[in-house]
Amino acid sequence: VFLLVVMSLMTPTFGMPVERSPLQEDSHLHPKYVERREVCYGNFLLWIADYLDICPKGLVTSGPLLGEALRTYGHYLHDTNKPLYLFTHTIVGVLHKHPEHRHFLYRAWKVNSQWQFEEPGHSRVALPRNVFKAIISLALLWGWVEFAGIAVLAWGGIMRPSDTRKPKRAYLVLPQDRLETSGPAFFYHNNPKTAGRFARHQHSRIDDSSIIALLTRVFGHLGPHEPLCIYSDGQFRLRWNALFAFFGLPYQSKLGGATPACLRGSSVTDFYIYTEDVPRAAWRGRWRSVSTLEYYLQEAAAQLFLSYLTVDVKEKLLQFSSASDLVWNSFLQCQSLAHWTAIVGGRKAPSSGQVRNLRRALKRT
Repeated sequence: VFLLVVMSLMTPTFGMPVERSPLQEDSHLHPKYVERREVCYGNFLLWIADYLDICPKGLVTSGPLLGEALRTYGHYLHDTNKPLYLFTHTIVGVLHKHPEHRHFLYRAWKVNSQWQFEEPGHSRVALPRNVFKAIISLALLWGWVEFAGIAVLAWGGIMRPSDTRKPKRAYLVLPQDRLETSGPAFFYHNNPKTAGRFARHQHSRIDDSSIIALLTRVFGHLGPHEPLCIYSDGQFRLRWNALFAFFGLPYQSKLGGATPACLRGSSVTDFYIYTEDVPRAAWRGRWRSVSTLEYYLQEAAAQLFLSYLTVDVKEKLLQFSSASDLVWNSFLQCQSLAHWTAIVGGRKAPSSGQVRNLRRALKRT
């Protein structure tokens, strides 16, 4: 009791109710997801008016009619070669707008399931460790040290690159931040993707000493409130594409290439290959269900990404991956980031116009 009294005197707001902001239903969802759901639902209403010649406002009041219209809309999207995700988001949008009709949408879900059976999805490409080492070595040699730091952080922590976009330096806890000279590094996830169905506050652990040394060199000098990532999604992707194009590697998902989104899956696949410990990999990658990770690893670990590359591409990758230790050690021994950039000479990232021209050239070939 004495302790509570002292704390109430030291903190004027102790024990007082905190003023809350208005509650928003979709505050836990990503804005882009909400926008996509609304757009798909709006397109469904337009289709009802144009193709069925019925007033949408009257149709949505009837559960059986709404369910039948949604089932027919699924067949329409399938037969007109539209992607499956449009139909999935449409169903979710209908459920959000009309939860009272949930029991009448089972036939629409049946169409969705049949569509998935006909066109099963596939996991993202899993990059082998040596390919990733070659990419990071080239990024360092081009002077893109911030890009290398973000990519290595995502790989070492089994994270998505998007997890590092907004967090500040204080979210990355290096050994020096604990007044230690060695030990693991931790990354704090304030609002993770799985916060709604898993722990709201999560962390990633990094044990690789070489990765921790690089992170310390790239981010250790930043203030606690400075951002870790200086790139937007587009700027990060431009640099990613340029690095892969240098090696002749595909970087478009529709062509079976690797995108920045594959970093998390590549890292956990690499962790599994060297440990064969699926529960530990699930904990490190913050997967709630071990079975979900097992399905992914069964597919991703058997991918033949390197098998489809030419001999010249493999030789170039091997040269850079073999020299990766030398490049990393040289970077770590440099006096400062500016000194390293002065030595290697900073390379300017390609503009969006140059990337579009490159894509057009690839399509022509």
